[in-house]
Amino acid sequence: MQASGLIINNIILFFIPYFLIKYNEIRKCNLDNTVIIFLSFFSIFCLWDRIQYTECVYGILLLISLYNFYKKNMPALMASIFLLSFCRPTGFVVGLILSFFLMKEAGFKNIIAKKYDFMSYALVALVGFSAIGLYSLYLYHLMGDGLAFSHAQIAWERKFRIPVVVAWNYLKHLHGIHLFVSFLIDIVIIWYAYKRKYCVEATILLFTFLISSSTSLMSIHRYIWGCPLTIIVVADFLKQQKFRHSLVYGACVVSFVLSSIIWFMGLKYLF
Repeated sequence: MQASGLIINNIILFFIPYFLIKYNEIRKCNLDNTVIIFLSFFSIFCLWDRIQYTECVYGILLLISLYNFYKKNMPALMASIFLLSFCRPTGFVVGLILSFFLMKEAGFKNIIAKKYDFMSYALVALVGFSAIGLYSLYLYHLMGDGLAFSHAQIAWERKFRIPVVVAWNYLKHLHGIHLFVSFLIDIVIIWYAYKRKYCVEATILLFTFLISSSTSLMSIHRYIWGCPLTIIVVADFLKQQKFRHSLVYGACVVSFVLSSIIWFMGLKYLF
C-alpha cells in the first residue's frame, strides 16, 4: 500500500505544473512557466506531493476545479468539486467559496432573477455536501462511525479555539516555535495573495488556514505550503521582486534538498 501511494502521487505530480501553467494562462497571471515548473518539482512546496499524503490528489483536483471555475464550465466544476470533497472534507468549503464568487461576479440581484444560473451556482456548493454524506456512509460501512474523521480530533484532545489563542499556546512552549513561525509565514502568504488581487485563491487559503489552525498548529505548514495555490503566490512574488532566474532556481533546489534531508532524518519539523 505504501509503495502504491508513492507511485500514484509521483505520477500525479507530473500533472500539477501542467495545470498550474494552464491556470496561469486562463487567469492571465503572466507568470514565468519555468519558475512554476521549478517550484512544482524542485522546491519545498512539492515535498508532501511525493509521499503518502493526500496533498497531491487534493492539489490536482483543486487546480482542475479552479480551471473549470474560470472557464465557467459548470458540469465539470460540479464533478471536480464532488471529487475534491470526497478526497478531503475541506473540499466542500472550496465549493462554497467558488459558489459565492460565481454569484458575486454575476451580481447577487441579477442572479436571483435568473433561476437557472442561481441553481447551477448553488449546486456547486451542494455537490460538496453530497460528497461529504457519501464519505460518511463509507466510514460507517468501514468503521461503524460515519463521523470518524471528526471523532479522531476529539480523541486527540483537539478542541475548537480561536487560531490566535492556539498559536499563543505554541509560542509559550519552545518545542512548538517552528509551528508558530509557520503560522506567521502562512499569514504573510495569504495577505500577499489578497494584496495581489488573487481574491478567490486567497480566500481558499484563508479558510484552509483558519480551519486547520483552529484546533492545532500541527501540519499547518503542510496545508498551506503543500497547496499548489501557494506556488502561484510565490511565483508572483518572485516576478515582482525581479530576482535573477539562476538565483531563484538555486534557492528552489536548496529548499528541496534541505527539506528532504529534514524529512528523511525523521525530524518532525515538516510533518
